[in-house]
Amino acid sequence: FTSPTRQETTPTLIFIDLLDKKSNEILRHLQSRVVYRNVDSVMDYDEFIEEIRSKKIGDDDLDLVVRYMVACSRILVDESRLENKKFVKFALGTANVEPINEIEASFQELRIAERKIENETNKLVDEIEKLNGQIRECLKQNNKIMALRHLRKRKQIEKRLEHKDSIVSNLQSIMSNIQQADTNKLAFDVYKRSADALKEANKGLDVDRVEDTLGEIQDAMQSTHEIEEALSRDICQSKDTDLDLDKELERLLKEQQ
Repeated sequence: FTSPTRQETTPTLIFIDLLDKKSNEILRHLQSRVVYRNVDSVMDYDEFIEEIRSKKIGDDDLDLVVRYMVACSRILVDESRLENKKFVKFALGTANVEPINEIEASFQELRIAERKIENETNKLVDEIEKLNGQIRECLKQNNKIMALRHLRKRKQIEKRLEHKDSIVSNLQSIMSNIQQADTNKLAFDVYKRSADALKEANKGLDVDRVEDTLGEIQDAMQSTHEIEEALSRDICQSKDTDLDLDKELERLLKEQQ
């Protein structure tokens, strides 16, 4: 996006059209990943940077792209919500990006807590594996006292691990409910629009008028059926009369012979 410079005093040229095109491409890519609109437009800053790099934007232009997207209100960078954490929120649709709301901030706090506890859980699992190795080694050396000591420690760690697993499960349940709330809202909005559309489609109609019209149709169909029967009966009688005439004519011819 920037032109090479021959001397330090030479001004840097920025190709705005190319920068704008690339920014829109990044935004569309981010929007395509959204499943739950109430939380998915906020992401960790480092994750956002990796998404930009995936679009083959070098480190020299990376900061320029970020500042341009901020200036155009396509993204905002938030550092005030949580200590030592930086987040990015991107716009949904064509409207300008909105500030991070309480639901989005709470969801990110839950996600941070989940990752932190999962890291702690992984460390505890490693400790348990290490203790298992020490227990086996002590038993090989017939050192039951040390083996029992390692076993007690392992039991304590297993209890801590179980406790942390329960916390993670609860955090995931809360996050799932927050996400489901977006699905529920979407379903409700669809139902509401469908109900409005049906009301508009049925505007000017009422049950009495519909029943009267159906009655008229049934009467007309019955009349049509009766006419068809009458026509069919007349045609059949005409055929029978012609047959009788042929028989009579044949009989007269025989008498003359």
